[in-house]
Amino acid sequence: MSHRRAVSILAALAGAGLLVATLWAARPAQVLELARRTSVEGLVLGFAWATAVLLLRGLRLGLLSGSRLGVTRATAVIASSQLPVIVLPMRLGELAFFPALRAAGIRGGMRGLGFLILTRALDIAALLLWALAVGLWMGVPGLATAAGLAAGAAVAIYTALRVTRAARRLLFRARHGSAWRRRLIVQGLRVRRELIWITRSPWRAAVVVACSLAAWAGVWQLTLALVHGMGLTWSPAAILLGVIGAAMGASIPLNAVGSFGTQEAGWAAALATLGVAPSAALAAGFASHSWSVVFAALHWIVAAPFLWLRHRRQHLPKRRP
Repeated sequence: MSHRRAVSILAALAGAGLLVATLWAARPAQVLELARRTSVEGLVLGFAWATAVLLLRGLRLGLLSGSRLGVTRATAVIASSQLPVIVLPMRLGELAFFPALRAAGIRGGMRGLGFLILTRALDIAALLLWALAVGLWMGVPGLATAAGLAAGAAVAIYTALRVTRAARRLLFRARHGSAWRRRLIVQGLRVRRELIWITRSPWRAAVVVACSLAAWAGVWQLTLALVHGMGLTWSPAAILLGVIGAAMGASIPLNAVGSFGTQEAGWAAALATLGVAPSAALAAGFASHSWSVVFAALHWIVAAPFLWLRHRRQHLPKRRP
């Protein structure tokens, strides 16, 4: 067994252990009770916000694609890939983005990887800004918060630059290689050209950034609608802090079933700083997370057949008159 595979298996086992531990602490009966008593109004409002977040991310992907994807197709790509991300272990769901993008008419693994990395970087940057905002809003010392977030942003930007440079060196080393390597170079250069095109248009760059920020605001409102629909009266600021903690927890690569377990751990840890009991926070986290999976499944049911039919029509042989 290779070292990498052994590490992956250990990480999956650790994620499964964390999931079992957090679910046990949340008490499954309490989770089911909160999910069951969520009001219809909360569910409708939550689904509306989930759809708004989906549309915002679809608009962003459409702009990042250099207008090669319309909002409808880009939204379908996001909707088709977000469910696997939520339910599959060890980030394997990320792989669903590539066939969805291909079905929408964008070919090239390097190009898809570029879009995926860029959207994740934008999400991280937007989350850092929201963390700074909530820190100042809730009275956290502004200087310490700003310094910590600036350090995190610097590390993220440095890592992204190093990855970009390494990818560029790899591409140009392979420029005299086989045909598939040359295609990778062409795709990589196209991604670079598209990114330059985005940055040269101030309004497009502004819309991309605004969509990233607004998407996190939508996730906040989605969670707020579900939590209040369960009858819990936590403040909007507390729920925003919990959302930020959940997002940071979900980034930990210990996922047995999507981000279940790690996301709830981050959520509960953030709310614990405000005095919320861990068991209550974990139960609300699991219940709202489960409803989010339902919303993602509903979006997938619509988007996946749409992309499949479009892909099939594109590859049907044309009939001769």
